[in-house]
Amino acid sequence: MGMSANLGFILGPALAGILGGTMYGPLLPVSVALLLSLLTLIVIGLRLKGFKSPSPEILVPEEGSIRKIFAQECKNCYENENSRNLKFRDVFKLERVSYLLVLYFLIFLGFNIYYASFPAHAANDLKWSISQLGVYYAILSGIMVFIQGPVLGKALKVFSEEKLVIIGSLILGVNFVYYSQVILFWCTLLLYYLP
Repeated sequence: MGMSANLGFILGPALAGILGGTMYGPLLPVSVALLLSLLTLIVIGLRLKGFKSPSPEILVPEEGSIRKIFAQECKNCYENENSRNLKFRDVFKLERVSYLLVLYFLIFLGFNIYYASFPAHAANDLKWSISQLGVYYAILSGIMVFIQGPVLGKALKVFSEEKLVIIGSLILGVNFVYYSQVILFWCTLLLYYLP
């Protein structure tokens, strides 16, 4: 599933860029995305009808592991005592969950502001075409897949998961500051030389 999602992250922007470069402009990539979504719904309705997922079997986490905090690995929850009496708000009583929710919110907020605002910057200021933007996002997604795959796999052998969360957040923050400073520099330079 992860592999297919990552492949979609790479091929999606590239395909949108190619389709957007046709005489139909932005209408064609949006139409193809709509058709693919409808096709997906039809396949789900026809092929997964009556499909029953197996009972979840998730491993018990090691003590002190960040996986315990992320609740990625817990014992079979359907066999726990009082599992039917658990409520959504009980999740917030788990140790450090509130911190992780704030951390995730801030990381994804910054990341999605970038993803939402960069196309406007690329089109208006950099004068990129739809095809160029598609290629840019395809390359960016390819880099993300590479980092999440082999690079993080090797980094986990050297650093703990906790340290990697902190290092990754710092790198992301520094890159956003650097990116904004580069934009500021070019805007200042442009304004200086304008008559």
